Amino acid sequence: VPLTNTTAAPGLEHFDPANGDCLFWTEGAVQFRYARMFAEGSAIPERDTALQWPDGIEPRRDLCLLMERSVGALHRRLAYLFGRPPFHAWAAYAPHVVSALAVPAAYLAALAAWEGVAAALLASALYAFSLATIARSIGSFGHEDFALPFLFLAAAFLLRTVRGAMWRFDGPLAA
Repeated sequence: VPLTNTTAAPGLEHFDPANGDCLFWTEGAVQFRYARMFAEGSAIPERDTALQWPDGIEPRRDLCLLMERSVGALHRRLAYLFGRPPFHAWAAYAPHVVSALAVPAAYLAALAAWEGVAAALLASALYAFSLATIARSIGSFGHEDFALPFLFLAAAFLLRTVRGAMWRFDGPLAA
């Protein structure tokens, strides 16, 4: 399924499937720039004065480039499966595909917190369909969209560990 049609960023008037200029702004533009560099196989500069003049920044030291590296590398390796979309169309989808993984991760976190399938389903449905979840990610290229599945999974593992330790605790404070 080619990603080169106008549905790549539905509802965004400024999206042009043939031209990625001005698609992202502020920090999204910075993250998009580095992701595109990874996708093209370009070297990330040690000091980037194009980003901050005249001093520049040291991207590898000052920025977390995990999302950018992941999105760029996935484009390089998997774009052929989707009809080789231009990178800006790929970048309009990729963080949101990963962000969608936050729904099952939220389910696991809720399951670990309340140990009930109904409560976990309700919590993950409320997360999935809340306006705050949807509105903040449409048309963005942000780290939080990429990070949420990992944060929810970490919370689930922490809660499972704590609950498991509580059930096995037989020290002086055990009830």
